[in-house]
Amino acid sequence: MRTVPNVLLKCRALVMVGLILAFFSTCKRQLSDSERVELLRHPGQEWLSWTVQEREIYIRGLIDGYDGGVSSACRATDGILEGDLQQVNGHDKTAGSSSSQRCFAAVAQYSRVKVNLSTGLDLSAYTSVITEFYTRHPESRNVLVTTLMMYLRSPNVVTSDDLYSAITGVNLHTSSQ
Repeated sequence: MRTVPNVLLKCRALVMVGLILAFFSTCKRQLSDSERVELLRHPGQEWLSWTVQEREIYIRGLIDGYDGGVSSACRATDGILEGDLQQVNGHDKTAGSSSSQRCFAAVAQYSRVKVNLSTGLDLSAYTSVITEFYTRHPESRNVLVTTLMMYLRSPNVVTSDDLYSAITGVNLHTSSQ
């Protein structure tokens, strides 16, 4: 009977150690008020303080929100514009070309999201470019992530240099470095 209580004590001790380790591994240092204000003033600094996973979660939420807003807005055009267009004399509505379909076709999308069946969504086409942009251009850390993502919808903006050129008008591909 002595071995049973010893085993229970050892199990309890291991569980406690595991819980303590789990607690401390998930804790982050609380930021001071001045540190929080600084991160708000410089969203690039905040971005760089995040883990890769936090960046991916943010970008996924931003893209999901954008897609939801575009979808709602484009679907609303069917009810709004179709009635107006039918009143225009001589309007020829092409089959399969509703207002919402034309809206979806006209809106820029985030087309560089890749899906990997084993790892899930690959958002590195956005997260890596933004991270490199903020790292290489600390003077631009006041530019919002949402602004950077707006530019990254363009097929012409793929690299951090492209992003910098789009925002500043300075072409890094031709300027001497």
